[in-house]
Amino acid sequence: TNVSDAAGRLEFKAFRELMRIAMPRIGKDLDLAKRVFAVADSDGDGFVDFKEFVGELSFMLAGTLEEKLEMMFRVFDTNG
Repeated sequence: TNVSDAAGRLEFKAFRELMRIAMPRIGKDLDLAKRVFAVADSDGDGFVDFKEFVGELSFMLAGTLEEKLEMMFRVFDTNG
């Protein structure tokens, strides 16, 4: 299955499939996956490129407590 466009960027569907593998709880929850995608898509172009994906994944896996809390706040802040 092709998971990215020609530039190597992930659209939401491909991002969610990767999250199902890397972080199953996020990948299984549609609303949560959408919020994580929106946070990872830091430039707001509707895609997550490699740099954005690795950046967010590194925060989730190896970030400091402060970085993880900041990311969680951005994910769950539905008021913008």
